[in-house]
Amino acid sequence: MLDGIVCDRLNKITQPTLIICGEEDGLIPNPCLQGGRTQEVADIGTREIPNNKLVMVPDCGHFVQLEKPASTNQTILDFLKNK
Repeated sequence: MLDGIVCDRLNKITQPTLIICGEEDGLIPNPCLQGGRTQEVADIGTREIPNNKLVMVPDCGHFVQLEKPASTNQTILDFLKNK
């Protein structure tokens, strides 16, 4: 991801995928390289990755697992229970 764009390879992911993003992420997309909003990047993932679930975490930045650990853990557990 640091050396180039990976969007064209997302459709090759075959396992069920949980996408978790902080709504206020200041790093994804990189403001210096791409601009835009996190939701736009997340939407690419949901379009390109088959069998995915997207969770946008409100009032949260880039480090979802550190900023909102309880809700992140519950989101992961719920996802795993349903797979």
